[in-house]
Amino acid sequence: MNACTTRSLLIAVFVVQGCVIDVSFDPSGDDVALAGTWTVDGAPASLESCGDIAMVELRVYEPYGSGNYTDAPLRADCATGEVSTLGLDQPNILRADDYRLRFVALSAPDESGDQEELEKSDFIPISQEQLEAGDFSVATYDFTR
Repeated sequence: MNACTTRSLLIAVFVVQGCVIDVSFDPSGDDVALAGTWTVDGAPASLESCGDIAMVELRVYEPYGSGNYTDAPLRADCATGEVSTLGLDQPNILRADDYRLRFVALSAPDESGDQEELEKSDFIPISQEQLEAGDFSVATYDFTR
């Protein structure tokens, strides 16, 4: 029985017995460093090419759910063209497991600090076996304006 099936069965048992379970997704760990790059309309990311894209996040999602996780090193100004944990003092931020990754382009914050999601990449599945091989770099994603 895999981990997802086991977790689902345990949740079902608790729900049937009337218990409320708060399951939050947190893939943080010290197994793997993560990096990703992007372009905009086929051009290197820059203030000019990014236009209304202010920030880009590389989000880590559960393999089958909607929970997602991001951390400061996985968020950058669009014009930088990359996010990476490789240069950090502690570059490994994920535990090795199955995930889906997604680039998300965000607008500049409005008066209340909220940012609009302007574009999302398709999900990029990664497996525990890929992550166990070492640091993981996501293929370059091209945002369109």
